[in-house]
Amino acid sequence: MRIPTRSQVQRFIRKAREQRPYHGAGMLLYSSNASGRLQVLLGQRAINPGAGTWSIPGGKLKGGETFWQGARREVGEELPIPQAQFGSGMESEFPSVRIVIPLLFYWQTFLVPMSASETELRWSDEFVECRWFAVDALPEPLHYGTRRAVRRLLKQRNQ
Repeated sequence: MRIPTRSQVQRFIRKAREQRPYHGAGMLLYSSNASGRLQVLLGQRAINPGAGTWSIPGGKLKGGETFWQGARREVGEELPIPQAQFGSGMESEFPSVRIVIPLLFYWQTFLVPMSASETELRWSDEFVECRWFAVDALPEPLHYGTRRAVRRLLKQRNQ
């Protein structure tokens, strides 16, 4: 592996600063099924980035939104779920996973419990389909960020 030169690093940083970094958020919605198995709600992406992969609902923040506000809005757009499902709506209520590439990419996934039985599954055209999956039987290909969020959920549940 070649180590970049100082001028290459400076050029990279300058280019990154010229472009606005991507800020996005989503939710890993989880529940327990009738037999008590932990399950997560995933959608198979119809469009890029990640067309064909299974992922959580989420996307790019809009001007001035916090990560939590953006995650709630994106879930509402992609999976018309009543906002009441997310409790009082305080960001601090839910653990989260962050993925950061400094200067370029900032993402936060909130781990949010919900009742699977009360939710009729509908989805936007950003997904081919959405389904509940047991965490020990996840579909492939699974989006990288989704895999990290599921690992965090399992770690949290085992503490």
